[in-house]
Amino acid sequence: MKAKLIFSLPKDQVDFKLANDAGKMYLVLWEYNQWLRQTIKYAPDDLTDEQLAVYAECESQLLNMINENNVNLDI
Repeated sequence: MKAKLIFSLPKDQVDFKLANDAGKMYLVLWEYNQWLRQTIKYAPDDLTDEQLAVYAECESQLLNMINENNVNLDI
């Protein structure tokens, strides 16, 4: 199967940029999610419980946003 996206440039420049950068955006989300998980799992000794809770809240919020928008980072 093949798929083709066609844009009328410069009118569709924003849509073209979004489509063109989607892979990079996916990678940023995946890496940020992994970084949060690793920071929480292997918390440095100098991280306070309060700071760890903030990391956990950030991870929870990110995962909620991902789920609410039907984004799958496990592809």
